[in-house]
Amino acid sequence: MRKETEIILKDNFNYQEIILLNELANIYRSKIRNTIYHEKIWKYDQSLKGLGGYACPLNVIVNPFNQFNEYRNVLRSLQYARSDMYIGSRARFVITDSGLHIESLIKILVSKNSKLKFIKNTRMLGKNISFLSDKNILEYKLCYKIKHLTNLYNLAKHDTDHKNNITFDYDDGIIFYFACRKIGNELLKILDHHTYNKSYKISFK
Repeated sequence: MRKETEIILKDNFNYQEIILLNELANIYRSKIRNTIYHEKIWKYDQSLKGLGGYACPLNVIVNPFNQFNEYRNVLRSLQYARSDMYIGSRARFVITDSGLHIESLIKILVSKNSKLKFIKNTRMLGKNISFLSDKNILEYKLCYKIKHLTNLYNLAKHDTDHKNNITFDYDDGIIFYFACRKIGNELLKILDHHTYNKSYKISFK
């Protein structure tokens, strides 16, 4: 586990959840395409409420989110992250896909509180977070949680220098995904989106 992930773990999870996340990382690591074992991952995801990866089709060719407009990437990104885990893709992909969930939500929040439209917002995630922090739109504690996520997300997206440690373990992927789910639900609540406090059925298709 990377040091950046250890910070995210402390920010977002209690002792019982940390034990569970270790078990879920082992399922991701060793039970590729095994829906029976993967059900445990998605039952925990379901318990967090909101429209998470658990409710998304496993087959990413199936896209039920086009009608969600600017929220399309918010939800589609979690579908990709779920598929990454199911087929045993590298944790880097889980991190970049999950991170897009947060990045998209932050852009929407900026668009709701400024003249900058979502589609025109090409600013880096850190700059958008600073804007929301400066305007007191996000609480101090939540801003720091998101900044800690951003540190790992940026490494997964941008750091390809082989002189650096650019490897990510299954623990990194699982912890990052579920931290994004928790923080994402907080952002969806701020945005008063109808999905944030609902539970949906787990999709196995």
